[in-house]
Amino acid sequence: MSDGSEMQRPWYVAQLKPNAGAIAERNLRRQGFELFAPFEDCSVRGARQFRTVRRPLFPGYLFVRASVDASVSPAAALRSVNGTQGIVRLVSFGAQPAPVPPGFVEALIRRCDEGGRMLPPQTLCEGDQVRLATAPFVDMVGSIEKISAERRVWVLLDLLGTKVRLSASSDNLALVG
Repeated sequence: MSDGSEMQRPWYVAQLKPNAGAIAERNLRRQGFELFAPFEDCSVRGARQFRTVRRPLFPGYLFVRASVDASVSPAAALRSVNGTQGIVRLVSFGAQPAPVPPGFVEALIRRCDEGGRMLPPQTLCEGDQVRLATAPFVDMVGSIEKISAERRVWVLLDLLGTKVRLSASSDNLALVG
């Protein structure tokens, strides 16, 4: 993103067919499109055990940007998206596909690692309400009591009317609201 061309090429949102995300990504990459599909790791319970699964941040959707190839107009390139296997259509309001507001996808990319996994916010403060993202207290909400110098976070949970203090990594917490 050293020149201004990256910011000038708008991103669009493509709606995926059910269970066809991998097919759509493969076919769009083959056509030269730039893609972005952020995800997060979540703990789920099943069969008396917890496991970590990869969940898309925007289920059923994919961000698409036309290539910089000067031989094809951006409008012609975008028309080919609707005919791509695995894609329902580009999201549009009216006859033309609606571009994502400038800077939105770039801000998401900055919040992700190289593989597209969302990173936790680095601005946790004492007193913040947080949701635990890993087992065994997955999806429980508590408040931050203390943050140590090693970025270890002490969270207070209300379990059956009793305050329970536990230690968690800041990577396993998500701000609520």
